[in-house]
Amino acid sequence: MEESIIVSSEVRYLPDVISFVETTCKQARLSEKSLIPIAIVIEEIFTNIVRHAYDEGIVGTIEVSCRIHPGARKIEIVFMDDGKAYNPLEQKDPDITLPVEKRTVGGLGILIVKKWVDDIRYTYKQGRNHLSIEKTL
Repeated sequence: MEESIIVSSEVRYLPDVISFVETTCKQARLSEKSLIPIAIVIEEIFTNIVRHAYDEGIVGTIEVSCRIHPGARKIEIVFMDDGKAYNPLEQKDPDITLPVEKRTVGGLGILIVKKWVDDIRYTYKQGRNHLSIEKTL
C-alpha cells in the first residue's frame, strides 16, 4: 500500500504530514508506539526542507509518500521537493564528543535521523530532491 500527500513548504503543514503517515500506518495495523520515533524523524526532515530548500519568501511544495511493506513490517517514507539540490547525507556528522560550547551549529538533526532509521537515501532527479527513509517496525 502506498499513499502520498502534497503540501506547501510551510511549517504549519507539519501536523498534516504526520497525521497522514500515522493514518497510513494505522490502516496497516502498526502500533502507535512504533510511530513516535517516526514522527520525530518526519518533523526533522520536513522542517529542514521548509527552512533550507527554498529561498526566503518562496513557498514550494513538498510531496510525502508513505509505503508499508506488511510482510517485512517496514515503512518507507519519501520526501520530494523542487527546491535547491541538497544532499544532507554528504555533510560530515557533528562531533558529539566535543563539549557543547565547542560544537558547530547544525547537523545534529540529520544525525538523529540516520541513527533512528534503518536506511536513508538521497537522489536528485528531474529537478527534484528525493530523500527516502526506511524503518523496520
